[in-house]
Amino acid sequence: MLDLTSNKAGQVKIEPHAFNGLENLRILFLANNSLLYNNLPKELFIPLKSLVQLNLKFNTLPGNIAIGRIMTPLLNLESLQIDISNQSGYLFDRQISSLHKLRKLVSGYCSILMLDKFSFAYLQQLEYLDLSSCSISKFRLCAFCKLRRLEFLSLNFHLRSKFGGIGNVLKDMKSTSIISLKIRHLLCVVTKFPGDVFVGLYNTSIQLIEITDSLRVGGGESTFYKLPPSLQHLDLSNDTLMKLSLQMPYLTSLNVRYNSLGAFLSDNIYMTSSQTDLKIIDLSWNSIYHLMFSIFHGHPQLEQIDLSHNNLVDIPFDMSHLINLRLLNISYNSISHFNDSTIHTITDLFKNTELKIDLTKNALNCGCHTVNFLRWMLEYTDRFERFENYTCKFDTKDYILFSDFKQTVEHIDKECSKYTLIIALVSAGIIATIFVLCCGLIYRYRWTLRYMYYMTRSKYYRYKPVDVDEIYTYNAFVSYSDNERDFIINECIPNLEEAFNMRLCLHQRDFLPGQDITVNMTNAIHDSKRIVCVITRAFLESYFCMFEFNMARMEGTYSRDGQNVLLLVFYDRIQPKELPLMMLELVQQQSYIEYPHDAAGNVLFWEKMKEVLI
Repeated sequence: MLDLTSNKAGQVKIEPHAFNGLENLRILFLANNSLLYNNLPKELFIPLKSLVQLNLKFNTLPGNIAIGRIMTPLLNLESLQIDISNQSGYLFDRQISSLHKLRKLVSGYCSILMLDKFSFAYLQQLEYLDLSSCSISKFRLCAFCKLRRLEFLSLNFHLRSKFGGIGNVLKDMKSTSIISLKIRHLLCVVTKFPGDVFVGLYNTSIQLIEITDSLRVGGGESTFYKLPPSLQHLDLSNDTLMKLSLQMPYLTSLNVRYNSLGAFLSDNIYMTSSQTDLKIIDLSWNSIYHLMFSIFHGHPQLEQIDLSHNNLVDIPFDMSHLINLRLLNISYNSISHFNDSTIHTITDLFKNTELKIDLTKNALNCGCHTVNFLRWMLEYTDRFERFENYTCKFDTKDYILFSDFKQTVEHIDKECSKYTLIIALVSAGIIATIFVLCCGLIYRYRWTLRYMYYMTRSKYYRYKPVDVDEIYTYNAFVSYSDNERDFIINECIPNLEEAFNMRLCLHQRDFLPGQDITVNMTNAIHDSKRIVCVITRAFLESYFCMFEFNMARMEGTYSRDGQNVLLLVFYDRIQPKELPLMMLELVQQQSYIEYPHDAAGNVLFWEKMKEVLI
C-alpha cells in the first residue's frame, strides 16, 4: 500500500513514470492533493498492473469524464474512490468500460444534480455504489436498471418535489441484486406510507434499508404493510413519522428514533404480524409517555430495547416473556421508581437472563414510598448500567449521587421506620376512635337496630294465617313476668276476653312452638293493636319483659307513624327512681294506669281498659 494523502501533489508536476517499479502495488491513496484529473499524464498508471484499490477523492473539480483515458491500464482495479463533476449524460467516458473488474465506486467531491439511464452506461458491472456525498435533485427512470449486479447503493437526496424521484429509484431496484439501500435527506412527500416505499422492494433480496433524515409522510392511507421477506435491518430514524404499522415477521433490527410516534404508540402497536424475529428495537426520542401492555408480545428473540429520551414515568408494558432480553435502555425519562409488579417481573428476568437496565438521568425518588424499590436496586446494583452516575431526589428537593447509595438506603430505612411507627400509632388511634364511636352509636340505637332486624327476619319467616279479616289479629299483646301469671289468668282473661269479647295475645298460650322466641315476640307486637305491659319489679328485672317493652316502643316509632301503642299497667307501687329512663319518659307523658287492688276500684279499672283496647 502507498499512501500519498494530503501531500500537495497537485502543486508539483507529476512525472509520467512516477510509479515505475511498483508493479506489485495493490493499494494507492492520492486523496486530498488538489490534483486536476485532466492534467495527469496518460502513462501515469501503466506500471500499476496489480492495483486493486485507488483513492482519488477530494481533489480539484472538474475533470472526471476523461479519467478513463489514464485508467485503462488498471485492468485489475476493483475499487475506485473519485470526485465526480456535474456532467450531463455519461459520468465517465467509454474507455472506463475496460475496467472489467471494477466493482466499487465511491464519490468524493460531487456536483451531480441528475442521474439518468446514461449515467452508468459504461459501469454496468458495479456491485457497490456510494454517492452519499452528492446532492442529487432529479432521478430519471432506469438510472440504475442496467446495474444488474448492484448490491449496495447509498444516495443523498435533495428532492423538494413529489415522490417521483425516489419512486424511480425504488422501481429500478427490481432489476438489480440490491442487498443494502441507504437514502438520506429525502425531502419529497411520500403520500402512502409504507406502501409507496416497500411495494417496489418486496420481491428483491434486500437485507438492509436506511431511509433517514426528513422523510415527509402524506395523509394517504396505505393498503400495503408488508416488509420484504429478506429484510433484516430497517432504519427510519429522523423521518417525522407519526404512525407506524408494519408486517415484520423476519426483521431483526428496527430503528425509528427521532420521530413523533408517542401519541400513536400510546394506543397502538407498530407490528401487524403476530410474531417477529426482531432482536433490536430503537424507539428513543419519540415523545413516548405511555406504551400498550402488549406492545412487545410476539417478540421472542428481542435482545435490546431502547426507549431513552422519552417521557415515560413507569414501565407499562409486559416484559415477562422476554427471556432473551439483554439491555433495556430507559435513560433520560421521568421514572421515579418501579411498582411492585414491575419489580417482581424484572427480578424473575434477572434470575434467568443477563438483563441490564439503564436508568441514567431519570427522576429517581428517595423517599419512604420508594424504599422497597431502592432496597431492590441495592440488591441488584450490578444489573444497572452506569449505576454510579444515577441521582436520587429527596422530598426536600435535595439530590444525591448513587456512589454512596448503600448509606443512603440505610438512612432512608431508619427515617422511614420512625414514620412507620408514627403512622401505625396514628392509624391505631383512628381505628380505636372509630370503633368506640361505632360502639356508642350501636348502643345508642341498639333497640332500633334490633327491632329492624327482627322485623326484617319476621317478614320472611313469620307464620301467616290463610284468612285474615281484621287489620290486627289481637286487641292487645300482654307482656308480663311469670310472677303475675295468676293475675293474667284470674283477672285479665275473664274481665277482657270473656266480658268484653276481646282477643289477647299471651306468650304462654299464643306463641308458636318451635319458633324463635324473639321472632314470636316481634310478631305478637306487630299483630296487636296495643301492647300492655304489666309493670312489676319482676318485670323490670326480666330480660325478655324489657325486650318486649323496647320492641313495643320501636313499633310505635317506626311502624305506626309515631303513635303510642304502649299501655303501662303498674301492678306494683314502684318509685320513679327505680324505673329505666325510657319508661320514666312514658310515665311522665301519663301513658300509664295503676291497678287499684280493691273491689270498687277494680270495676273502674277494667272499664278504662275496655275503652283503651277496643
